[in-house]
Amino acid sequence: MISPEFLQERRGCPRKRTALEARVTVRFDAQTTGFLVNASRQRCTTMETQDISRGGLLLERPACAEEMTPAELYLLMGGAVTVDLECPPIRVRGEVVRVETSPARLAVMIHHVSPLKAWQDLCELQGEPCALGA
Repeated sequence: MISPEFLQERRGCPRKRTALEARVTVRFDAQTTGFLVNASRQRCTTMETQDISRGGLLLERPACAEEMTPAELYLLMGGAVTVDLECPPIRVRGEVVRVETSPARLAVMIHHVSPLKAWQDLCELQGEPCALGA
């Protein structure tokens, strides 16, 4: 077993554990899912952030939220995602890069944030500099 002191964080941006309610919209289509469908599909749900950084975030579905089956969750992999936070009001756009089924979690790589300054302030950890998407 590897000792924790030998583990190194490989992310370019440090993570900050924080719980914020978020409205999540994931769009996926035939090209994304590999299935033949007539039109693009989208899924909306309420999730909560588990941790955030300037380059990504981890979302978890609270127990009270609408149920999604493991198969539905895996369909979201690679999908374009929009995450709307209410407080502070921030819109994050990115891509689902990892799916976990129990509990239901989505890891999102960020492509665009608006307003960027508000997101940077929210993610700030002891003043450590980090570029978005690093």
